[in-house]
Amino acid sequence: MSNTYSIAHLAAVAYLNSKGLKTEGACKFVCDEGAADIVTKSGEVTVLVIVTAKRQRGEAKPPEFNARRLQHIAMCYLVQHPEVDALRFDVIEALIGTGATVSVNALEGAYSWER
Repeated sequence: MSNTYSIAHLAAVAYLNSKGLKTEGACKFVCDEGAADIVTKSGEVTVLVIVTAKRQRGEAKPPEFNARRLQHIAMCYLVQHPEVDALRFDVIEALIGTGATVSVNALEGAYSWER
């Protein structure tokens, strides 16, 4: 039996770990509005993360995201988890370069909510 791993997800986990966020046991959240690939905590703040991958061409730009979509996914999460007092959505983009390299382009706090 072989395992398949997403290079973008592995890069995102390494990035989050380097920022002090625990990803061991972190889960995925899926709702009708979309999905957060990783759910973790930063202190008292629940952090939802969307992970994407693309080939690196030229200068890195801030990751692209749909703010309304992030808000809708966050609201679905909050309905199912009323105990959450603060939430932020991060967008992490794994840029696949030449020579089997991956760099991370991250936008922390692309959406945030506080009670």
